[in-house]
Amino acid sequence: MSYIKINNQYKISNGAISIIKNLNPGIYVVRYEPEEGFSIEDYGDISITERVYGQHNKKLEKVFRAYDNMDRNLGILLSGDKGIGKTLFLKMLAKEAIRRGMVVIVVDRYYSGIDAFLIKITQECVILFDEYEKRFGESNNTRSINDDDYGLRINPFGSNNNFMSMYSHQTELLELFDGISGGKKMFVLTCNDIGTINNYLIDRPGRIHYHFRFAYPAPKDTLQFLKDNIKPEYHSEIQTILNYSFFTKISYDSLRAITFEVNSGLSTEDALTDLNISRDMKSCPKFSVRMHFSNGYTSASQTNFINFFGDESASIDLRYRKKKSKQRQIRVDFFINDLKLEEQSSDFILPVEKIQDAYIEYQENTDYVDVMEMLENDGLEYISFSKNYY
Repeated sequence: MSYIKINNQYKISNGAISIIKNLNPGIYVVRYEPEEGFSIEDYGDISITERVYGQHNKKLEKVFRAYDNMDRNLGILLSGDKGIGKTLFLKMLAKEAIRRGMVVIVVDRYYSGIDAFLIKITQECVILFDEYEKRFGESNNTRSINDDDYGLRINPFGSNNNFMSMYSHQTELLELFDGISGGKKMFVLTCNDIGTINNYLIDRPGRIHYHFRFAYPAPKDTLQFLKDNIKPEYHSEIQTILNYSFFTKISYDSLRAITFEVNSGLSTEDALTDLNISRDMKSCPKFSVRMHFSNGYTSASQTNFINFFGDESASIDLRYRKKKSKQRQIRVDFFINDLKLEEQSSDFILPVEKIQDAYIEYQENTDYVDVMEMLENDGLEYISFSKNYY
């Protein structure tokens, strides 16, 4: 197989014409014209200007170590919400592949027959499918395609052939990820909603060897990001932003937006007023909460939502059983800025003296309990909050 270069396009030759034997290391994108068929175009260069936080470098080392040691294709799935680092990881992977002399090919849309075209490329390469579930949309096999999933509605008055065809695109590509047909390749897929990925790619390490689940930034990474990006004269806002980020599903994109506003002189609260960042219960993650007592005893509560939207105060419902007493559902009120990060554990700590109030909602006068007094008498020292980042 050879390539023919016409302007900035590379077309695969049937062997009758030999212009270049291999594509030069770089980034290319697949294109298709009905009259001309498939081609590969220059995609342009990529640059990484931001600091890398989290586990990106370790994951990158793992990917290329596995690829070097495999004698078949390597598949990688990157999943997670928008704005938490998948695209940055793709850029890092592409730059490292090019540094190693590999070709990176971007597939940014579906074309009929694209699997056969990609198999013809025998040169070792990385093939990127960004936002795979959108560009190769297919409902999860466990769902009925009669549902109006993901904004895709079946036409009730006519043929559903186009709809059904769209749902089969991921299935068409399954064999592409298998074996070493057409030469050894690395396939990288990203998705925001793992529920829309074909079931035959999940729990199938023969096709998708790695599934990197990208999480929201951990407190230590958020803290470092804020120290790196907030101007020194506004560092007094760092603790407020850090605490806010702990109690929301806040991405690096959101952190950049908040940082931009704070660096212009706004307070965190003023910055959040008009930013396109959700401030409702849907954006609140879950937490595991533990009450720590002076005698070493800890009382773990079930995973909880924390109610804090609207002002600086917050509250959380906990289950607590005093010795020789029935279990009670108590509510603890506090101020977000009274929490402090314990960097080693990434937990946030609320000292007992910072609790604003503790009480039992709707308790009757005949069963009245002074909850704050009860907790202090039992030796409560602090409450710790551990966040579920996924």
